[in-house]
Amino acid sequence: MNVVEADAVNVRKPDGVNAAASAAEGFGPRAMRVLASGLGPVLLVAALAGVQILTMKHLSKTYEVLLNLAVLLVVYSLHARFIERRVAVELSLRRLPELVYGALLGTGLIAAVMLVLTLVGVYHLHGLVTTPVDLPGAAITVLTAATLEELLFRGYFFRWLSRWNVWGAIGVTSLFFGLAHLANPHASLLAAVAIAVEAGVLLGAAYWLSGNLWFPIGIHMGWNFAEGPLFNVPVSGTAVHGLVRGTFSGPPLLTGGAFGIEASLVALVICGAVGFAMLWLCVRRHAVPVRA
Repeated sequence: MNVVEADAVNVRKPDGVNAAASAAEGFGPRAMRVLASGLGPVLLVAALAGVQILTMKHLSKTYEVLLNLAVLLVVYSLHARFIERRVAVELSLRRLPELVYGALLGTGLIAAVMLVLTLVGVYHLHGLVTTPVDLPGAAITVLTAATLEELLFRGYFFRWLSRWNVWGAIGVTSLFFGLAHLANPHASLLAAVAIAVEAGVLLGAAYWLSGNLWFPIGIHMGWNFAEGPLFNVPVSGTAVHGLVRGTFSGPPLLTGGAFGIEASLVALVICGAVGFAMLWLCVRRHAVPVRA
């Protein structure tokens, strides 16, 4: 090879050309990784549906719900490990106690709402129900439902969106969390907005602040458990047999109407205030959500 040929081989391409070439080479693998990550929610729901079909009429309700819970956690963790190529640190067993803290907070929030409604004369407590209530079974059921929704909305959607912008993740996931409840019985646009603000913001902030999924799962579980199995009020429009008997009287703006107290102005103010207080703590503590 002569000098001219050597110089031609060693000519350095402009930086822009090199960068464009590298980007083109990496686009395919990156696109495949994004698509593989996006399969997470599909795999989660498909696995749950498959287990329910296979175990239908073969397991008692309690064991079926426990199996569903296990499948949700295992599929999410396996998807993270083998498809997203990461460890699901947001489900670290070391942080499992935060499930209890979250459940206490969620229960306390609903209890506070019921207390205010009682004090203003909107809710009237009559005593305990005469028929038995399976509280342990109800707790497992609401835990499984809360786990599914939190894995989807916070574990996947919030985590992906927060790579772009964490405030955008709060806004978008809260909006779609509210809209998802429009399919519930007795739902209305007002109820969807209330859910988006009082629950969507609260649960997104809980994930951002804690850096794990156990805390928002606990809040979600405690919230639903207090509403249905404890206070015997509709859970997002769905009637649930609960422990106490009571009646509501007053405008739907306060009672929430047939949808339940989640559509009440009282719940919107109390739970919304706690959610925005958590957002303030996120900023103050420079919290970083799990984004991997």
